[in-house]
Amino acid sequence: MSQNSHHSSNLHQTNGQEGFSCEWKAGQKNHQALSDNNLPGNKVSVLYLFDNYNWSGVKPEAYKQEPGNFANIVRNIIVGARGESCHFEVRYFEIAEGGFSSLEKHHHEHVIICVRGQGRLRLGREIHHMNFLDIAYISPDTPHQLLNCGKEPFGFFCIVDRERDLPQELAPEDLI
Repeated sequence: MSQNSHHSSNLHQTNGQEGFSCEWKAGQKNHQALSDNNLPGNKVSVLYLFDNYNWSGVKPEAYKQEPGNFANIVRNIIVGARGESCHFEVRYFEIAEGGFSSLEKHHHEHVIICVRGQGRLRLGREIHHMNFLDIAYISPDTPHQLLNCGKEPFGFFCIVDRERDLPQELAPEDLI
């Protein structure tokens, strides 16, 4: 067994080879540091366990600190804000029924991955419907907005550079 085998009770010997079992014991929790490493800026490797669109150790926060033209949306920074040396953030946003993000543009690019419900993505003057596991790449300076027009929450991962410019909020008439 490896020296890290104490972190998972699912690790076992199979035909003389070390491997992971696909069997999971209900109620098992492993939201802990997995191992120390010596990379500059890194504290530890961490496993954030998923539970009903929440992740262990990650607290939902306000979408933005300043008031603006958005409604019923929360943000979770899962990776990139706790001392990791990565140059990106993995964030999860959830928009409740009738909610929407701000209509904005910025110089940085980002990727959106729909993981809950359905939503609409405005890219410039076009509207696109997003379903489970649809992925959108939003190029620099592209006006965009995400909207929930359904009854269920619309949740999506957003992968973005950790260091980035501030968004410029737009009005719908700016798109004409």
